[in-house]
Amino acid sequence: MTKIAMLAIVLGIAVGFVLWSFAPEIKGQSTARNMSIQELHALTHQEGLPVQQFEDQSLIFSERDEVKK
Repeated sequence: MTKIAMLAIVLGIAVGFVLWSFAPEIKGQSTARNMSIQELHALTHQEGLPVQQFEDQSLIFSERDEVKK
């Protein structure tokens, strides 16, 4: 039983080493240019965005409700 366990461990290590050796390299430097917030804002087309409407909740949350608590 221990020989089978040792064989499984060695086989797992060998498979891990083979898969690790064929893995593509990942470089730390990105090739993309960092854009400023102003450049990103200029690139967006804001005329196509929907207009968000706010409800008037002044009658729901009035000052009298706060005084009663």
